[in-house]
Amino acid sequence: MYDANGFEVETCGRCGGSGQYSYCTMYGTRCFKCSGRKRLFTKRGAEAHRYYLAMFEVPIETIKVGDWVKLTGYSKTRVLKVEESVQRGSSNGVPYELPVIVLTVNTTRGLLHSSNFIGSAIKKLASESVLAERLVLAMEYQATLTKAGKPRKKKTTSRG
Repeated sequence: MYDANGFEVETCGRCGGSGQYSYCTMYGTRCFKCSGRKRLFTKRGAEAHRYYLAMFEVPIETIKVGDWVKLTGYSKTRVLKVEESVQRGSSNGVPYELPVIVLTVNTTRGLLHSSNFIGSAIKKLASESVLAERLVLAMEYQATLTKAGKPRKKKTTSRG
């Protein structure tokens, strides 16, 4: 079975695909294994999905004003300002300075300044055509995986 994007999924074994399990006063009857989605990625599908998402991660240094990025806890946001800064602090009484890049983005809650260490990765969103290309690559990668989500071993021929 496959989801809308083509990643391999299976029916949740805990709730049997209903999305509901036992009652809990805080969450109602939502299944905690599938979060009420009724399906889960197989090991092969999960690895291919992880590969697909990793294609969007770029070094923070490559982000420019106008790029669309995905920050944790926020939907897609456009970068309004990029500036280098220094984060100062102390550890066990020893002062330190770390270079960071501060992104200023506009969210539904107002302006947000996100500090990111140089060398870290951030998710940069792409156009529809690039999304389609990357999805094709992820499907090709999924086809090369075993049921356990590991790359297939290549057969070697011995020459004698």
